[in-house]
Amino acid sequence: MSTKRWSALLLTMLFTLQTAPLVTATELKVRDDYPEVYVVKKGDTLWDISELFLATPWLWPQLWQANPQVDNPHLIYPGDHLYLNFINGKPVLSKKKRIKLSPTIRAVAHDQAIPTLPLAEVKSYLKREQIVSRAELDKLPMVLGTNEGNKRGYAQQLWYAKGDLEGQQNYGIYRVVGPLQRPKTHETLGMRLMLVAVAQAKAADKEGLIALDIESSIQEINQGDRILPLYPAEQFSAVFQPSVPEQTITGQIIATHSDGRYFIAHEIVVIDRGTADGLKPGHLLQVVQNGKPIVDDDSQPVYLEDTSRYDQIEGAIINVGKTQLPDEVRGHLMVFRTFENVSYAMIMAAERQLSLFDTVTSAP
Repeated sequence: MSTKRWSALLLTMLFTLQTAPLVTATELKVRDDYPEVYVVKKGDTLWDISELFLATPWLWPQLWQANPQVDNPHLIYPGDHLYLNFINGKPVLSKKKRIKLSPTIRAVAHDQAIPTLPLAEVKSYLKREQIVSRAELDKLPMVLGTNEGNKRGYAQQLWYAKGDLEGQQNYGIYRVVGPLQRPKTHETLGMRLMLVAVAQAKAADKEGLIALDIESSIQEINQGDRILPLYPAEQFSAVFQPSVPEQTITGQIIATHSDGRYFIAHEIVVIDRGTADGLKPGHLLQVVQNGKPIVDDDSQPVYLEDTSRYDQIEGAIINVGKTQLPDEVRGHLMVFRTFENVSYAMIMAAERQLSLFDTVTSAP
């Protein structure tokens, strides 16, 4: 088969892949065993509670939107009593306060609302990872080395750095993991940094050199590691309203916290869409596995990706049938921190194993 004919077939199949129907579940369904009344406990998350009531927990926003009488429905507190009502056959979630608080007390109590996501996992991640632009990376202070000539080492050595650092302040020493890129275009969206140590910067000498007092280390420190303020994870609020983006958003998972290619629920991932695309914390997206294109002749169907291994059908491949399997929704994620071009998200549900580069999309 000529290269041109093969290329034409490939383009046809890929176009079919992008326009295939999507298998999804968008109907709000309650669990058969949902509790008549649930008393919210400290340590609960909004997602935990949604799974108690719903067989489709990612559709939690619909449950609240059905009850416009509830003030700030996404703010739920320990001691609240939650229960389902059905109005015109549709489930409506209601809540009853354990005590009635004045507006002033309630405003203060917002800090005590249960988080949408498991706060400990999210804060731990935010402390360990940072994303900066390539231009920002070039301006960051850098670890120079030690007087012992170490190229790498731990806290026992006195390390020196150069750059704009304030004396007697704590900083993170970060390893440049690499660029975050859009898979199809290879456009660099940001630089991913991983925390390797925490250090206190001493006052700069007359040459502008700064001694680093290493307070703790996760990995060995390398020459060339970058230095920047630690992300104030303690100030991060995981209390936000789950919602679906108003506009259509389609992207891909481009990195995982575990650096694994395959993962399941509760994995933290990076997606190649951010504030420039309209994303904000609390947005829910579907994780989609693209349907496989198949070359389907009368004797043996063959996946398109495997056709080069089957020389026996090469001469007739253009004349056989082509079948496109449907896309499938395999899971759901929630965005919890956004940057201009990328976002952090947590996999909230996974029906089956998910993969790096799976598609993410707003619900139809």
